[in-house]
Amino acid sequence: MLRFFMIILVIIVASCSKEKKQTKEQKPQAAKPKNVLVREIKPQVIEEFTSLSGTVEAVIDVNMTAEISGKLIKVYKHLGDEVKKGETIAAIDTDDLEIEKEQLLANLTAQKASLELNQNQFNTSQKLYKSGDISESEFVQNRVSLEKIKAAIKGVEASLKKINRKLENAVFKAPVSGYISEIDLKEGEYLNAGKFVCSIVDPSELKIKTGVGESEISFLKKGQKVLISHPNLSEAIEGEICGIGLKPTRNQRTYPLEIKFKNDKILPGMVVNIKVVSKIYQNVLLVKTDEVLESFDRKFVFTVNSGKAQKKQLKIYKKIRDSYLVKAGLAIGDSLIYDGFSDLENESRIKIIK
Repeated sequence: MLRFFMIILVIIVASCSKEKKQTKEQKPQAAKPKNVLVREIKPQVIEEFTSLSGTVEAVIDVNMTAEISGKLIKVYKHLGDEVKKGETIAAIDTDDLEIEKEQLLANLTAQKASLELNQNQFNTSQKLYKSGDISESEFVQNRVSLEKIKAAIKGVEASLKKINRKLENAVFKAPVSGYISEIDLKEGEYLNAGKFVCSIVDPSELKIKTGVGESEISFLKKGQKVLISHPNLSEAIEGEICGIGLKPTRNQRTYPLEIKFKNDKILPGMVVNIKVVSKIYQNVLLVKTDEVLESFDRKFVFTVNSGKAQKKQLKIYKKIRDSYLVKAGLAIGDSLIYDGFSDLENESRIKIIK
């Protein structure tokens, strides 16, 4: 019997010893600090943009029309050709004009000869009239004849100027340098005065005409830079505001805005997107949207406090692109955890990775 109790006692002691050992082994250990990246909260500047669109135009875009009528005898330039200022594009037949000019020149020569004769006659009559050898009517007649000759000469000279202008206009010369963007001329066709000849465009300098509302106009100024984007561009390019209207347009009720820029991948007629700075926020606290946790429309971030994560709720003033403007919840100098915060809790131990 005694032996039986001794066996039971040994079993109980052994069991208690095992449980004590297991309890000691199962005691939980403190969680390891979680690796995080942090940045210091500093005052920043951020720009707010207004998005616009507009059609591109060339600064130099000229339409030529025929100044005179006539048969087209030669076309020197064609669609897409480059032209220099003063270079000939096409020409009208001038044979009839040349004949008319020769006739006028002959007439002018005759009139000048007649002028010399009448001038001599007038000078003589003037002396005779003063001496009383001719009557006043004879003197007046000589003077009138002289004036008629002078008037006739002026008329012929005016006609010659007109003919010379027609001869000049018979040759279509480029008024500007650029490229032929449109032309519809055929050799041998008859052109009437006023008919469209061609368009010349210089794509090296471009402009955009668009408009902005009254809420944005006060933030814009001449010379201000803008961003221009288009599928032809790998990245946005810079433009400059060159004109601002002081009152709204009659049809669209927006203030007209003109922007100039240069780019060889954008052509006149293309529609581009424009971003214009409409407001600048200075000395504001910003957090990226991917640095913020959201729960039921509330926004939180984690900062560092004595080696632990501190969860803070933010009050947001506005979202601009991928950033929030913080109204409350952060202060200058706070260490914001911007990476490794997704599984943090308030008071979590952290290790800052530098």
